[in-house]
Amino acid sequence: NGNGYGAEWPEEAVKRGLFNIPSGVDATNALGAEKNVALFLELGVMTKEELLARRDIQLQHYAGLVEIEANCMVDMVQQQILPALKAAGLTEHVTRIEAAVPELEKEMHAMEAEGDDYAKATLARRVRFEAMERVREACDAAEGVCPAQLWPLATYRELLHLDSNQDFFGSTTALGNGQLVPALNRGPAPQDLARGMEGRDGPGPRETSGGGYGSKVFTGAVADEWLGKFGESGSILGDPSWTKTKADKVASALLAWGR
Repeated sequence: NGNGYGAEWPEEAVKRGLFNIPSGVDATNALGAEKNVALFLELGVMTKEELLARRDIQLQHYAGLVEIEANCMVDMVQQQILPALKAAGLTEHVTRIEAAVPELEKEMHAMEAEGDDYAKATLARRVRFEAMERVREACDAAEGVCPAQLWPLATYRELLHLDSNQDFFGSTTALGNGQLVPALNRGPAPQDLARGMEGRDGPGPRETSGGGYGSKVFTGAVADEWLGKFGESGSILGDPSWTKTKADKVASALLAWGR
């Protein structure tokens, strides 16, 4: 009875003589306790060897996941976040993050060098809830002051409203700021769509050099031509509302153009 999620519950659990293991690593390791082994044996669920194997696999799995996450974090920080902050001139935040990353790597190396499954998982938990959290806090603080056009990762706004922040090539855009057309003018995305079409039945999407729009870009005269087949014109791409009102027609025009 009562709120099992309340801050007062752990103390109450102790008073009642109940186990309170706040760490998943410690809880997993408890599978090997003699009384638990005896319980599973008595009920005919698992032998001691099977239970200990399950414990060890779960500990190894946890440590492996944390190692992947930590390495991914280091790559993202070094290859994306730090360059963006340096470009923005945010030296204070650069210094803070550059100090936190080596500490994370030090903890990671200690975890990797540990041979015992339980000890390694315990170190992994420290990496996850301490070292990685320090890097995360530093990056969060930097994100709050980094200019939006320089920040290299998706923001919470973009993730929560993904359908309103992507063009039809799957590229993140700033639709709310009327940046859709500039996004369409990026060369790689339309060319990616055309990749593999050359040499099949002649050239891929029709090229145009009129109006300064370049080639293989779905905008301007190209958009007018292909959207015209569906009763629209390229001008609709200048209004982000097309993603909600005319997305089917744009998709059909794109597919026709891509053939």
